[in-house]
Amino acid sequence: MLVSESLLEFVNPEKVSTYKKFVELKRNIRDMYPNVNLVIDFYRNLNPSNYLYLHKIGVPEEYKNQGVGTKVMQILCDFADRYELIFKLSPTDFFGSDLERLTNFYRKFGFEMEENSDEMIREPK
Repeated sequence: MLVSESLLEFVNPEKVSTYKKFVELKRNIRDMYPNVNLVIDFYRNLNPSNYLYLHKIGVPEEYKNQGVGTKVMQILCDFADRYELIFKLSPTDFFGSDLERLTNFYRKFGFEMEENSDEMIREPK
């Protein structure tokens, strides 16, 4: 079972819009990981398609290197894949992370640097 399958079971794809599922997913992530500072948005009906944009995922120092950030990212990637959403982010060292380490972390999830941009993008799998 994928990490997020249990979280995604709460939705009925035929009755609820993807946006509403996204809102509920964020709520469930915050309930499961209340110490994680997650700032993510869902953009609808934009060219070329709907997409997720991760602004920030902050894991408190006492929870770092325990897989918490990895689990949250996997949940978000699984959601993006399930609903065929492009997933974008812009790694930054603004919040104290090492930029190279952060970029490598996102690459593990299939993100690639967008050409002529500081953004990384992940196509749905």
